[in-house]
Amino acid sequence: MTSRLEIGPVDSMEEVDVSGTISPPRPATKVLVSVIIPSCNYSEYLPHCLNSCFRQSYPHAEYIIVDDGSTDGSAQIAHHFVQKDPRFRLVALDRNAGLAKAKNEGIVRCRGELITTIDADDMLSEDSILERVHHFIKNPTCMVVHARSYVCHGPGDFFEKQESLTEEAFLPSLLQHYIESGVDSGCCWDTVHAQTVMARRGVYVRTGLYCEEMRFKSDREMWFRMVLSGLNFTFLHKFVSIYRRHDRNMSTSRERRESNIEDYFQRRCAQLLREGVSERNCRPWSGDIIHPNTPVSSVKVNT
Repeated sequence: MTSRLEIGPVDSMEEVDVSGTISPPRPATKVLVSVIIPSCNYSEYLPHCLNSCFRQSYPHAEYIIVDDGSTDGSAQIAHHFVQKDPRFRLVALDRNAGLAKAKNEGIVRCRGELITTIDADDMLSEDSILERVHHFIKNPTCMVVHARSYVCHGPGDFFEKQESLTEEAFLPSLLQHYIESGVDSGCCWDTVHAQTVMARRGVYVRTGLYCEEMRFKSDREMWFRMVLSGLNFTFLHKFVSIYRRHDRNMSTSRERRESNIEDYFQRRCAQLLREGVSERNCRPWSGDIIHPNTPVSSVKVNT
């Protein structure tokens, strides 16, 4: 994965040139952030998610909604935001292909120097993007950051009663036992919440895209690759998201309970440990911007 771009310490926010060089730094206030929003049949929650994006204090962001074959009108809700604000774009998959596929379809179409994801049933705090952009500026060797999250229950937006979801930092040093045993011990990853993770564009060039064979735990598999690749994974002591708990959460779904994802995840990690992270075992991405001069508000994708 490193043939196109070598990732190392940088002095400030930069635009990645996939030919292998780094262009002059941009002003900090002009760093473009891409927010990927995978959505599948969450029409009751999607407006709250998109409104939390619309209200962001940081203006230089694009919001790519990837509708994963929804049948409940979610795409129409997304289209409303696309018409209202040019920062929003819609990618509509013709059938349900899974969370990892939806994220990948958003990433390959994004233009940002920093990339983050937020599930359609969750929300961003008002300064979510701003806080993380500032963290990257203050920590120029940081390649990936995660932060703290609130949790809310049931319907509604983030003005409802909340509670802290995590207080701890993820420490890569805790991975040693996990890497040696190949077992998902939980203690390493429980303090990392997907909706708080933000990475430089070059990270996905280095490690590849999400594993589309994994209907569940593709985030953890991605983080495993990031740490295994030696990327600087840091923690921000700020609340940047609101995680919604409800009876349709993927993490507690019947489909997940009845799947063999735990065995598959362990085999996948063992494979990465044996072979390393490479184009042979991960979906590669060049980091190229698709049609950079063509403003596309919505596209349909045959899967």
